[in-house]
Amino acid sequence: MKCKTITNYFPALLLTFFLLIIWEIIVRVNAISSYILPAPTDIVHALIINWDVILIHTWQTLLETSIGL
Repeated sequence: MKCKTITNYFPALLLTFFLLIIWEIIVRVNAISSYILPAPTDIVHALIINWDVILIHTWQTLLETSIGL
């Protein structure tokens, strides 16, 4: 059962992986400014650096959403 689930998601994961690679290549080859279209690696890097701030605001947003329900 577990193997079948992985096999079902494999095409979608492969497509996502290739789209991210194409996005990265296009940004790097065309030298597109990061404020116009950041590369996926730049986005991941910013998430890692700012993780503490993002986590605080994520919890606050989750709390406000839960109260609003």
